[in-house]
Amino acid sequence: MEEVVGTSKGQISGILAPIYRCVFDKANVDARFVSVPVKRGLQYLRSDQISVLLPLARNAKRDGMATFAGTLFEAEYVFVSYKPLLAVEGTPGLRYAIPRSFIGRQFIPDESANIQEVTEWQQLVALLAHGRVDVAIIPEPMVEPLFGAQAEQIYSRTAGRLPVSMYLSDATEQSGLAERIRRSVELCRVDGPIQRGRLTDGG
Repeated sequence: MEEVVGTSKGQISGILAPIYRCVFDKANVDARFVSVPVKRGLQYLRSDQISVLLPLARNAKRDGMATFAGTLFEAEYVFVSYKPLLAVEGTPGLRYAIPRSFIGRQFIPDESANIQEVTEWQQLVALLAHGRVDVAIIPEPMVEPLFGAQAEQIYSRTAGRLPVSMYLSDATEQSGLAERIRRSVELCRVDGPIQRGRLTDGG
């Protein structure tokens, strides 16, 4: 995931970094970034240990724990496989792989499906390559970073889209920072789903 959005020496990095930098620049925020799992990040938000969290999707559970700053862009999630993908909804018995606690689980049409969870994104590639699963679900911008030169051999199909932005702590509401960030999100918003290589600095 670091290739998509990560941190390096306190700065944001990765494919999605330019759109997030646009928000903080327009809000006149000199931010310092750290990488934490989303679940822990939500706990940090609730205890005001961090001000802003940047997960790769919005959902109702997260909305119940923190304030969503408004849609900044949409993330496209895809089914990927080394085999041709027929309509996933009409293919019973598929074996799926997803990262642990991954929001992409909601795109699996069969509630009783065989799902294998992994702790590292790269493990998805190995499971597919060795035929231990049929399909993995990942954000579309991660296809090339994960599969590298093999990306051209991958079959993909859109699983769905989810709104993406950032979640804000209660302290940002009290200080007025939340309102500045919400205005900046509107100014930096990207219409349509983010595609690989689409972003440039400056929003």
